Amino acid sequence: MQNSTYDPRCVDDFEKSKIVTAFIGLQGTCPFGQTTNIDYSLTDDVLFTGGEFLAKNSLFGDKFSLQIVHPINGVIYTFVNDFGVTDDSQTKMVKQSVIPAKLPAGLIIRLAYTSTGETDVKLIINLYLFKILE
Repeated sequence: MQNSTYDPRCVDDFEKSKIVTAFIGLQGTCPFGQTTNIDYSLTDDVLFTGGEFLAKNSLFGDKFSLQIVHPINGVIYTFVNDFGVTDDSQTKMVKQSVIPAKLPAGLIIRLAYTSTGETDVKLIINLYLFKILE
């Protein structure tokens, strides 16, 4: 739904009749020594409660950001900015908040990843989203 009025203050206030789970996983590859964006365009209003980020072949010194992007005005909010990455595990960050961020349809959730190594990096981002029904 677009232009929704439902906006709970925390996950404990979620009403089952007003939302539906809309978790999504996105994959991509960052060529070595470059920056890559993985974008997800919102077609409905959602509540964003967190996500999980994984990278394979990452190198200490790589970094990522999680941003909200307006299609005309560019980056309007950054949830995670230049978060440092290690090379010792695939799971780089798992974060879930009890305070949901309401994001209107038309915005873009972007993972921006910068590689400093000499091998392409495989990326996965799992977004914890709830589609608003009213």
